[in-house]
Amino acid sequence: MIKENLGQKTPFLQRLTVLLRVATLFSFIGVVLSFSNDVPGTRKNLKMWKLSTEGKQKKAITDAIPNKEPAGVESIFSILVSPVKTWHRQRYRKPRGNEAQSDSLSNIDSPTEDLEKYRKSISLPHGVVLDQEEEQNLAEMKYFLSHDLDTMKNESIQFDDGIQCNLVDAFPDVYGDFRLLRFLRKDKVQNPLSSSRRYQDFLKWRRTNDIDSIRKEVQQTPLQSMEGDFSPASRVLADLMPCDFRLDYLGGNDQTVTNVPLLLSVGQWDTGSVAKLISSGEVTLAQFLEYWTFIYESLHLKLYLEGEGQKKMVFVDVVCDFQNLSISQQFAPAFVSKVLKPWIKQTQENYPETSKRIIFVNPPRIISTAWAIIAPLMSPGTVEKVRFQHYQGSIYDFLKEEFL
Repeated sequence: MIKENLGQKTPFLQRLTVLLRVATLFSFIGVVLSFSNDVPGTRKNLKMWKLSTEGKQKKAITDAIPNKEPAGVESIFSILVSPVKTWHRQRYRKPRGNEAQSDSLSNIDSPTEDLEKYRKSISLPHGVVLDQEEEQNLAEMKYFLSHDLDTMKNESIQFDDGIQCNLVDAFPDVYGDFRLLRFLRKDKVQNPLSSSRRYQDFLKWRRTNDIDSIRKEVQQTPLQSMEGDFSPASRVLADLMPCDFRLDYLGGNDQTVTNVPLLLSVGQWDTGSVAKLISSGEVTLAQFLEYWTFIYESLHLKLYLEGEGQKKMVFVDVVCDFQNLSISQQFAPAFVSKVLKPWIKQTQENYPETSKRIIFVNPPRIISTAWAIIAPLMSPGTVEKVRFQHYQGSIYDFLKEEFL
């Protein structure tokens, strides 16, 4: 009798399995919302202390920056798996003691006579900057980061065709004003100093993980490909978690699309197999993050090119296709515990202000129920971005109607 019951799940285990699947649904929504530029949502006034390199008296400025309370995507995980609370607390607390002394921003005092020079150096199409206040904030951000950006100009990269140039000229989508503006707009009330710190962390992350080599691969790989040869695991992951932001399948051209549609074929995702590959060591977590970094770098290059062409800031419209969805296959609990947290952390920290809309096409009822539960925890800006759409026809017909 005992042996017969070993292969069967008890009612308790069945309920536990269902709860884990539901939790992973929440987590998937968190992944999608991590593309959102409205996370975190709740903010309070905190003091950021600035020290000059000449030992001048401390000056405190009071601006709105993210507080310690979880909001947006983070509010989901404070309830479910709490992956980022400690990181969020450490990242946005006020520097203390020797930490403040070790501040590495090059120009930490408020800019005075040099500000006009940095304002004139802004190279964005007319109308991209919203107003004079944002222009001044962006100029201050460039002032604070002047040493870091000058360092990038002194570092060079060589492509396979023998062409060599400095990083700023090679990758303007990474080190140019469009990307700086995305970091600046992460806060609802803009703070040039906190935005500069985040961008500086972004530069350290790129340097530590050699992200420019991945960006170089993007430069040498046609956007029609979507798959780089930088990792032997890339094609395996592309099959298990397909996504696409090409426009040729729509039968149109880039000029006819306001925002860039990012198609996540969630119904074809097999996160269970991804988790098994990572657990067995056949694919490492680093390779998984590297694959998605290639996607993000390709996507932001696309946004930059579209922005230059359309003379405005261009965003992503995330389209989640739930056709052929299998809860047991797409939302594996092991994927949440091993992969999801670092994936979301990487996306939120390094690719802010990316999405404009999130469209769930033909979602199952459980997704709608999960959203009804977590929506009140989200900031209003995030909730307004999400749309549920029921469509009879292929996903490509929907994309044509929606974006062309």
